[in-house]
Amino acid sequence: DTGLCFNGDTAAANALDDYEEGSWTAQAQYGDTTSHNLTNVVCRYCKVGGLVHISGRLTLSSHTGATGELRIMNLPFAKGNPSGDGNSSGIQVYVEGAKTEVDNSIVGLVLDNDTKFLVRRGGTTASGNDMATKTDTGTTLLVGGTYNLVG
Repeated sequence: DTGLCFNGDTAAANALDDYEEGSWTAQAQYGDTTSHNLTNVVCRYCKVGGLVHISGRLTLSSHTGATGELRIMNLPFAKGNPSGDGNSSGIQVYVEGAKTEVDNSIVGLVLDNDTKFLVRRGGTTASGNDMATKTDTGTTLLVGGTYNLVG
């Protein structure tokens, strides 16, 4: 089975052989590895071939004792790990209702061979993994972006 071909092209390598869409159930976790409750969670995905596009909204409803970096868990598919790709920050993150001013860009760094992304501040002299100090109960994240499944 070669998949769906377009414009008379019959090459299997060019055929659309996979399409899927649905929802995913996000979870929040901080560096202390404790899961924190979310509300107002609406997360969708569309997978076309080896690319997955995600979008979503989630509100942190439990922040007690949170420390370290913020991780969003349970992406619908694990990111690939092509050799030599570095790692790209393909997820955009918009923060509403932050605890303190977020004075840098925010990026979602999808980890290779994993179903989570790290929410980090860009442009810092360190790793920018201090989102626990920037978020609070009621902080809402709007996320969206694309990542690759190719390994």
